[in-house]
Amino acid sequence: MKNDICFIVNVYDEDTAQIEGLVASLRNEYPLADIIVAIDTMERKLSFLDTSIKVRNFPHIKTPEFGGEWTHRYLTLFLRESNKKYLIKLDPDTAIIGAIETPLPSDESAIFCRVLKLALHPYNFICGGALGFTRKMAAKIVSSAFMMNSRWKNNLRCGNYHDTMLSIVANENSVS
Repeated sequence: MKNDICFIVNVYDEDTAQIEGLVASLRNEYPLADIIVAIDTMERKLSFLDTSIKVRNFPHIKTPEFGGEWTHRYLTLFLRESNKKYLIKLDPDTAIIGAIETPLPSDESAIFCRVLKLALHPYNFICGGALGFTRKMAAKIVSSAFMMNSRWKNNLRCGNYHDTMLSIVANENSVS
């Protein structure tokens, strides 16, 4: 399992030491994993001593008017630059305190994360800074152009991210 994971760390204005710490702890726990740092600004430059870390700069789109384009971008990056079976997207403030102990999903079309359901709120929320996808699910989302569709932007802004993405699994025909 440890050899089947690609980690993507999405970065905008986080502290460089925080990002370097996360990447170093990932490399320590997952020496053969693909690690990609996706920077949401063309102006920010990061360099790592470990040359196996891929660093990619992009135009800034982590704003509400771009809706799901941020997600579409990191899923596309995963499919283009890694051949691993699983993607785990991490926020830069995520702390890695050990390797994953729970088996990753065997279902080839899976999104996996820790979800919080609030009693008085209609949506589920993703807890913590990690969100996982199987390669097949990432390809399904990207090929559907679902995250680029403007009618979903309001859902994503309202916190319905997890439920909206899972609707792809439930009804692939409804995403076009």
